[in-house]
Amino acid sequence: MPDSAHNRISLPFVESDVYARMLLLRKKGYPLWKPKSKNKGLPEAYKREGVHIGDVGILTDSGGFDYLFNVCHGSGHELNLGRVPEGFKPISNLNCDDTEDESEEHGMGCHVSSDPSQIHGERIQTVNIHRDSLDRLPGVPEEVGEGLSYRSTTSRGALLILPEGGKSVNHLSRAKFEKYAAKFATSWYTHAIEALGRVIHNGSLYLVTGFDKARAWGVASFSNAEPKNVSLEFVPKSSNGETGYPNYQFRTCNSAVSASGADDLYGRQSGCVFLRGLKIAIRQRRFREKVTEIASISDLDADCLLPNALVTNEVGWSQRWFDYIQRGASLPLNRSPLVDSDTNEVRLEYISSTQVSSFIQCWHKIKQV
Repeated sequence: MPDSAHNRISLPFVESDVYARMLLLRKKGYPLWKPKSKNKGLPEAYKREGVHIGDVGILTDSGGFDYLFNVCHGSGHELNLGRVPEGFKPISNLNCDDTEDESEEHGMGCHVSSDPSQIHGERIQTVNIHRDSLDRLPGVPEEVGEGLSYRSTTSRGALLILPEGGKSVNHLSRAKFEKYAAKFATSWYTHAIEALGRVIHNGSLYLVTGFDKARAWGVASFSNAEPKNVSLEFVPKSSNGETGYPNYQFRTCNSAVSASGADDLYGRQSGCVFLRGLKIAIRQRRFREKVTEIASISDLDADCLLPNALVTNEVGWSQRWFDYIQRGASLPLNRSPLVDSDTNEVRLEYISSTQVSSFIQCWHKIKQV
């Protein structure tokens, strides 16, 4: 039987959705189709470095991350000027250096595919007359050479190419982020909707606690393709600027949709290819008690994480969530509560991917009544 995630992909084909669905199976975090934002209004530090630990933001319909503010810094920090909620207080007692860093998490010329047994890559071999072009492209790794080619034996798949490798950073004090998010989540939603004018639904906010980044990348996805027709060639090209950093492009892209990018301005690993952290939702029980539901991105599937997640057929769970919400009873969680606030108005809990997905569906149904 095909994987259930494959079965849920339906027409029309949306490349960023297929890409996220397929690569989520690798459990490396949320895969961004657009690793680096082109929002001109972002702080200069954000343009230079990209996603940071402590970022609060929204996954966009186009496969990017909409940065709002950062909880690790005060309102006067360059990342937060004019961006934070009213009365904002950064997270306290947090050791910013309490991280696990892997500077070579992804090697030169590597790729991450939805199924390594069905998507295969190799270096492009061409005749000598073309090899002089490499002399004009400093910075291209030997592992990439004149380019990389990929073929597939499956009709659906996703591919991330990291020609210059990439790093991984994860903060280890996740419990502190969870407790902090539980306390302030309501004000974050109010700020995002009213002050920043974002059109979002409950469960749209994310708090970043880890990421994989790269300076250059290529992304591709395909669905309902004839496997023998899927062919991709990813090759280096000259920089558009005066910095001298190489760019890369898909020279060939048959039966797939692709995109590529690189930080050729700052030359930093600023493109976030995988994002990890907490998904935050709020519900209101009887007597107007608000409860914050928080789950790790790594524990969730595509039906919960995608901005426009497809509705599943898990009617049983949905009905139970509706009953619990209407009655204001305790939720059927798979773990006991981690944190209770002193006022008992906010409770932080772990929830499974099935429960979160069904809860969000029910929330929308209730709002439409």
